[in-house]
Amino acid sequence: MNKVNTLFVSLSAIALASCSMMKGLEHNLTIAIRSQGELYYSGVVNEFNNIILPKMDSSRIASGMKFAGYTLDMHWTIDDGLDALYKEGQLLRYQDIKEYAYNGGVELFTQFVTVETPLTEQHYLTLGWYNKPATSGLDEAVAAKLESNLRVYLAEQGATEEDLSDFIVKGYEGNVGTIGSKINEDGYVDVFIGAAANLQSTGGVPYVERTKAERDYGSVTNRYVYLLHDKPAARLLYEYCLSEAFYSIFE
Repeated sequence: MNKVNTLFVSLSAIALASCSMMKGLEHNLTIAIRSQGELYYSGVVNEFNNIILPKMDSSRIASGMKFAGYTLDMHWTIDDGLDALYKEGQLLRYQDIKEYAYNGGVELFTQFVTVETPLTEQHYLTLGWYNKPATSGLDEAVAAKLESNLRVYLAEQGATEEDLSDFIVKGYEGNVGTIGSKINEDGYVDVFIGAAANLQSTGGVPYVERTKAERDYGSVTNRYVYLLHDKPAARLLYEYCLSEAFYSIFE
C-alpha cells in the first residue's frame, strides 16, 4: 500500500472513531408536543442538536382564543405565570429541558387563553432607550439622570410609590433590527427614545405616534420619540420626552 493510501485509511479510521465517540456522548431526548390529547409534534434534542418549537396551526385555535405557548404542565393557567411558557419559534436546547426528562422524553402541552389575556409582562410604565451612544446620543449616565428626573416628575403628576416601584427605564443594544426584535419580544415598552425614523420600517416595531426631536441628543441629530402604547401614563411620558425639561439631561 502506498503512502497516500495509507494516509487516507488512517484519516478515515480517525474520522470514524471520532464519530463513534461523539455518538457515545449524545443523550437523546424525544420532545413530544400534545394538543387536545393528540400528538402535534415530535423531535429529538441532544448535546449537539436543538429543535425549533413549531408554529401553532391556526385551525386548532378556537374562536375568541389565542395561542399562549407550550408548557410542561397540562393544567397550566395564566395565574401560573408567563415564565412557564415556551414560545413557538423558540430554540429548545438539551440543557434547557434535560431536568424534566422521564424515560428518555419530555412532554409539552399546548396552551390557549382568551384574546383579551395579556401575554407580556405588565408594568406601570416603561421607557426604552437606544443604548448605542454614538448613534443615539444616549448612554448609561444620561439614562440614569433621566430616570431620576422622571421619578420626581411622575410623582408630581400623581404617581404613587407603588407606581414608581414598577417604573422601568431599560436600554436596548444592537442594530435597529436587533433592538426591534427585543422590544417586540418584551412587549411592555411604552415609550422609546433615541432611534431614528426606521424603528418600524427596519426594526419592525409598531407605534401609535412618533415625533422627531426638536433638538439634538448631545451631538447626535435626527432622533425620534415613539409612543408604543397609548395609555395615560405613557402619553405623559411621551410628552415629557419632547419637552424642554427632557433636554436638561444633556447639560
